[in-house]
Amino acid sequence: MQTITEITPGETSKRKTAILLNPGASHGRAESKWTPIEEEVRRQLADTASEILLIKAGDPQYPVEFLIASGYSMLIAAGGDGSVHFLLQEMMQHYRPELILGAIGLGSSNDFHKPFGYTLRGIPLRIDPRLARMQDVGCIQYTDEAGTRQKRYFLINASIGVTANANWLFNHPDSLLRVLKGRFVSLAIFYAAVKTILRHQNFTLQIKADQFCSFGRFANVAILKNVHVSGAFQYDQHLGYDDGLLGLNICAAMSHFQLLRVLSDLSHAVFSGKPGRTAEYVRQVQIDTLGQLLALELDGEVVQAYDIHCSVLPGALAVIQSGSPAAGLNP
Repeated sequence: MQTITEITPGETSKRKTAILLNPGASHGRAESKWTPIEEEVRRQLADTASEILLIKAGDPQYPVEFLIASGYSMLIAAGGDGSVHFLLQEMMQHYRPELILGAIGLGSSNDFHKPFGYTLRGIPLRIDPRLARMQDVGCIQYTDEAGTRQKRYFLINASIGVTANANWLFNHPDSLLRVLKGRFVSLAIFYAAVKTILRHQNFTLQIKADQFCSFGRFANVAILKNVHVSGAFQYDQHLGYDDGLLGLNICAAMSHFQLLRVLSDLSHAVFSGKPGRTAEYVRQVQIDTLGQLLALELDGEVVQAYDIHCSVLPGALAVIQSGSPAAGLNP
């Protein structure tokens, strides 16, 4: 485990820090979550920050590339998993070795922060650079609808099949789901998952991963760097942030009833060891979609993709881990 140069108490060297606030996170409630904790967050950051800049994510006056070029070396995503995902893309594209990624969980699910470490008024925080570690980053290459080869990165998971389609529905809600998202997030996630399962059709793929190879019909393929995938749903693999591995979890072709059973099991952190399910630890995955354009989910964000290649970039970015300096990192 490699540690970033730490800022110890009394040290004069401090980092220019930018907080990118996404007001649209948590169904538009992010600012109402942010306001009560802003003063305390600023007070805590003052120990390690020479300057604190608060901007709205996507502000054309302060693109991330400009912030990095201006010497802001600690960038904090204040929003949901989509906000972290956006910042990750920018930091990997404009990478500098001094960069540190932090986060303030103002979103609906906040899977990036799980298992939760330090929280402030129920809001998970990763804002102390003393807890920054070099973390593995997942890298996805795929062909988009226009036939252009694309590259994106993830810190939580990537998937195709039921999970990706459920995330698409969650991001494009029907009238009932829109109401549930505004009031009962866990119920909204469950509703999106069940509705997607009841409409699901299996698809044919060829999957190659390290020594694993399979051709056939499948219901879901999940590629994990974090076992927490949405709300209370969790896989049963053991993955470290710096172990150089990805968790490959596959559901073969399944009936609606079998998929509902998988959903129930995931709510109890159970997946492997049951018929029709495969769980492997891998370093890369090649998915031939056989000409099918499929929904590809990355940290909750969904794109349309053909022919997908996934790999892990060991120790690619400094990321603040869950925990607090007094208690250390979570196990």
